[in-house]
Amino acid sequence: MRGTLNDVLPRVVGGCASLFLIACRPSEAPPPPEPDDAVTAPEPEPEPKAVEPAPKRVVVVTIDGVRWEDVLGATPETSTLAMPNLHRLVKERGAAFGGADCPYEVRTHGSVNVSLPGYLEIFTGKPTACTHNYCPGPDVDTFVDEAQKSSARAGDVAVFASWDRYGYASARDRKGVVMSAGARTTTLSFAKEDAKIKSLLAFGAAHAGYPGWGDYRQDVHTARIALRYLETKTPRLLVVGLGDADEQAHRGDVAGYKRAIARSDDFLGDLERTLARMGPEGERTAVLVTTDHGRARSLFRHGASQPESGRVFVAAWGAGIASQGVACAPEDLELTHVAGAVRALLEIESAEPAGPLAEALGLPSASRTALLTSDPASRSVR
Repeated sequence: MRGTLNDVLPRVVGGCASLFLIACRPSEAPPPPEPDDAVTAPEPEPEPKAVEPAPKRVVVVTIDGVRWEDVLGATPETSTLAMPNLHRLVKERGAAFGGADCPYEVRTHGSVNVSLPGYLEIFTGKPTACTHNYCPGPDVDTFVDEAQKSSARAGDVAVFASWDRYGYASARDRKGVVMSAGARTTTLSFAKEDAKIKSLLAFGAAHAGYPGWGDYRQDVHTARIALRYLETKTPRLLVVGLGDADEQAHRGDVAGYKRAIARSDDFLGDLERTLARMGPEGERTAVLVTTDHGRARSLFRHGASQPESGRVFVAAWGAGIASQGVACAPEDLELTHVAGAVRALLEIESAEPAGPLAEALGLPSASRTALLTSDPASRSVR
């Protein structure tokens, strides 16, 4: 006989309590692990350096005869005062080496510390026996020559400089590239198709001389010509040689020297805006900035008798450059390392290694097989 509801409930409840005690009671939390059993979180992997896409073009800017401390700052606190555009661009998307409080320096290779030997080191990537500013040009191809030989377009490599002797160091075959070094020394048949460039060249020639002498062209005119050519012709390699700072220092004009550095920085800002107007063409550009030599502590002199004038700097930003900001180089760097970095940026095949500057900038450092026609026996520099 079936019992009433009141008879059944106690049996059900009691049965649960007696037969399914474990299932019915609340579960207990596991005891905390002993200290020896504690799990340690793995160390986070360091974030890789941000690298821009490979560049389609390179702009090399040299600022003649500036002290490293006047560009990068003698102390971290003064680093951005002289050249704020350079520091902003390096901080946002580049790197600079040769500043204060670093175990390694950037220097000229030789101890001569004058302009033409410094430029020969930059453009050839090799030591030079040249000891003055009137040596013959290089007897090996420079990175300017190599860029021209590996380019398909006419006018794809251009050099614009304020000092007329600059052309003797920058290219072995000066007729093979678009060149305007000094107020009247030009190889510009391709550039002269542009009426604006013709006007700028004529204006620069009309105001030749100061702050240098003779055929010297003021930086403001060199800069305008170079930027016009960059925007209208979009060369694969553009080299711009500014010189007013060195000329003003030789005149003993400290204020003029500082103004020249500030105007060089203004040019870097104008260069950035020009590249921005070029859209995707401008975005795929790398910029490298350096100098041919430094200065003595007295500012007015440089040379072998002022060894401190052998200390220089190098900065780069844009496509292909690892973002590091103002940093310490992993080893001593030299002006002879600049050419390898430019070759790596332009992917120029060469028997020479890209070198330590290319590695410091995060560029491919493996040697490439030389496809360019060159005689190995001619690889010395006078």
